[in-house]
Amino acid sequence: MSFEKLFKNKEDSRDDEMIRLSGSFLDSYLYSKFKNSGLYHSLYTDAAYFFKNDAVSLYGNYEYGHIFPLKDKISFMPYLTTGGLFNNDNNENDSTTRLDVGFGLSFLSWHNETKYKADWVVNRLKLEFRKKYAGNTADDKTVKLQLEVLF
Repeated sequence: MSFEKLFKNKEDSRDDEMIRLSGSFLDSYLYSKFKNSGLYHSLYTDAAYFFKNDAVSLYGNYEYGHIFPLKDKISFMPYLTTGGLFNNDNNENDSTTRLDVGFGLSFLSWHNETKYKADWVVNRLKLEFRKKYAGNTADDKTVKLQLEVLF
C-alpha cells in the first residue's frame, strides 16, 4: 500500500493525491522455482484511488506458463495470459474497460548472488501478443515488448 503525490509537469498531467494497493501472488521469481522445468503461474493486481479527480483505476493480470531452463541462471518461458482493467481517471470520468487474452514468450536471468544472499536482481524480457474480447478500448490487438528489472 502506498500514498503518492502527483505533480503537474506538462499540459496532460495534473496535481493529485493517490492511494494505491498492489500485490503479486502465487509463484515468485525465485531461482529455485526456475532451475527445473515446470509450471509457473502468477497473479498481479493493482488498485488506485485519485482523491482530487474522484477516480478509480483497477488492473489485474494472470500468467500461466511452462519453464524451460536453458543454462545456468537463464530460463525460457512461454505462457498464456489474461487481464482486465477499469479506469475512469480522465477529464470526463468516463469508464474505460478492457478484458483480453494472449500469449507471451519470456527470457529470465538471475544475478548478484553472494555467499550469504540469494540472487537479488532478476531480468525478464517478454514479448506478448494480446487480443481484446470485451470492453470499450479502441485497440483490439496489442503487441508488447517489456523489460522488467526486479530487485
